[in-house]
Amino acid sequence: MYNSSHLSEKVLPEIRQLQQNGHYLASFIMMMQAIEYLGAILDGKPLKAREQSKKRFSLAVRKLFGERYQYFNRNNELYDQLRNHLMHAMSAGSHFELVSAVQAGENKHLTKNKGGKIILIAEELLIDIEKAAQRITR
Repeated sequence: MYNSSHLSEKVLPEIRQLQQNGHYLASFIMMMQAIEYLGAILDGKPLKAREQSKKRFSLAVRKLFGERYQYFNRNNELYDQLRNHLMHAMSAGSHFELVSAVQAGENKHLTKNKGGKIILIAEELLIDIEKAAQRITR
């Protein structure tokens, strides 16, 4: 069975290790999977249930993440334009810019840069996923 302790004790530390070693793209891919996994914990359906990916991702964003995430996931944009691009093409697509805290410079997490792309900072996203996992265990 899947649960938040598996995520918190095994998966999230591995994502943090990837980031510490400079493997930010891999960490973003795993973070998208972690968000979907959180949605699976919330919906309680079998992990292999068909056609649940978008529903689970959106459920997790809606129930466990703040207003900024919900705003940028309107019309499932985080799912369609980020999660799917990362899972299937290993790129951020044209709507997002994925950066580390060092690369972010003056850009802030979940804001648009001068070119109109939504900035996601790896370390901040991981902290938000960790907080989301903690909310499930309370």
